[in-house]
Amino acid sequence: MEKIYRKTGFFATLFITFLITFITLFTHYNKTLFVQETGNFKIFGVVTIVLAFGLLLKWRYVRQILTVIVGVVAAVMVYVTFVVPSEFRTAYIILTGALLIVLHQLIFSKAVKQYVKYK
Repeated sequence: MEKIYRKTGFFATLFITFLITFITLFTHYNKTLFVQETGNFKIFGVVTIVLAFGLLLKWRYVRQILTVIVGVVAAVMVYVTFVVPSEFRTAYIILTGALLIVLHQLIFSKAVKQYVKYK
């Protein structure tokens, strides 16, 4: 039986899973970087974390579902980056960059496509 970490694209997929989980937890626990203390700010949620781990488990169509979710969120973040007060702009630019990295890997990475390909 072949080791899972030796399969082509495992580490790229693991990186995407880690980045999605990090973005979700970071925005949840450090919301004051993005909004006033009394505000509410969340990116993704538990469902997206489960889908991210579904990438590692090679669930059918999970890459396409995550691509749509991340694409919509990234588009919203690009817009919001230009309309937020300047005190939060740096945090939004970094968040948008991370989302665009995830989106790029989900869409264009041959390694991720090859790893997630189901039998």
